[in-house]
Amino acid sequence: MKRHVAVSLLLCAVALVQGCASPAMPENMVALAPPDSPAPDPSLMHTIEVRAVAGGTETNPLWVSKVSDKDFKTALVRTLQAAGFLNSEGAAPRYQLDATLLSLQQPMFGLDLKVTCSVRYDLSDAATGKRVFGKTITTPFTATFSDSAIAIARLRIANEGAVRKNLAELLDELLKLRAP
Repeated sequence: MKRHVAVSLLLCAVALVQGCASPAMPENMVALAPPDSPAPDPSLMHTIEVRAVAGGTETNPLWVSKVSDKDFKTALVRTLQAAGFLNSEGAAPRYQLDATLLSLQQPMFGLDLKVTCSVRYDLSDAATGKRVFGKTITTPFTATFSDSAIAIARLRIANEGAVRKNLAELLDELLKLRAP
């Protein structure tokens, strides 16, 4: 009986030290194009509207950190805006981008937490609906003990890093894309 109480107290202490899960923060998922990036096709600049984002999951504070549709969309919009691809306010978009978060593979435990993010991106001509770009991008990111001693914070950092890398790869693809 005493052993059972001791184990219960230890588990409660671990839970208190670990805290509650927090959702990924959009500002930590925004990707910026590297300074040595190729010049984008001018006909793509300020022409893309983010139409639909799906596949995300809200964070349950009693479980683990996740990435919601809303937070992923915010990071995607800010990434496109920083790179100059986002449609100008009030103007009709030339292209519409749909993004589906297919998976966010997370470890159950560990010191180094590797999260792998898979997102399907489809860019379509807004007038015709014809797809001009479509690709599934999968990116891993590992958060280490030096990033945070607290496991749930480390998992949030890994989530954010995996999404940020994914958005960076999308930017790379868009920078190479030439408008039809």
